[in-house]
Amino acid sequence: MVLPGRTEERMPMTGRATMTVTQAATVLGISRTAAYECVRRGEIPSLRLGGRIIVPTQAVEELLTFGARQTSESPDHPLAEQRDTLF
Repeated sequence: MVLPGRTEERMPMTGRATMTVTQAATVLGISRTAAYECVRRGEIPSLRLGGRIIVPTQAVEELLTFGARQTSESPDHPLAEQRDTLF
């Protein structure tokens, strides 16, 4: 089922609007424990529905996209000198 305004293109990781914390951990390449800790600190956006914690798929995609961009734009990034000469 695709929700109105949602397309498979916007949810390529799972084809669903949300994922479990364990699934988010796998996608992000971190442990399940680390993912729950990131959820607790608010570093991974999440929703609590009843006793379940779910993570919006789009939030994980944005973490990967924008987080990588911020890291590579950091002056401490290993490729910062090369980036400065290229751009």
